[in-house]
Amino acid sequence: MGTTRSARCTHTTYQTLTNKMSYTIRDFETSDAAAVNRVALAAFEEYRNGYSDWASLAERLASMSDLSETGEIVVASFGDEILGAVAYVGPNKPKNRMFEAEWPIIRSLVVDPSSRGQGIGRSLTEHSVRSCLKQDLTYQVCCGNAFGCRKLGTRLKGRSCHKSPLAKLEL
Repeated sequence: MGTTRSARCTHTTYQTLTNKMSYTIRDFETSDAAAVNRVALAAFEEYRNGYSDWASLAERLASMSDLSETGEIVVASFGDEILGAVAYVGPNKPKNRMFEAEWPIIRSLVVDPSSRGQGIGRSLTEHSVRSCLKQDLTYQVCCGNAFGCRKLGTRLKGRSCHKSPLAKLEL
């Protein structure tokens, strides 16, 4: 793993355990918008039959890049290809009222289905948590997806967060 610093983000290149690909975690750029939106939609496509209002969800997913207006988006890229993205909304920024205003949250985490299993989702999540720690913020991971929590290696605490497991990600 190699790192370089920029003004906002540590750019980190990760080599997967399988040595099939390396990818870079970097700040979102406006030129990434269409690719981030495509990846967000593709990441949820397999679940379309599980949503009663797929059309509404698909519309929101296809505009994930708009989250850069109220938060920060970090992407995983391989060359010019966007493999995944995470949208982080810091404390006291506009967010859904189910979240406390002072909570930093991961608003959306997506990985292109063809790139899953490479550690990209974990790397994006860890990057967001490290951003909190650098700002001396406390953090909790509220997972609406228990499978995702287990994949991240979190330790569930047995409490609930809006009917979802509350977990603390240990780095």
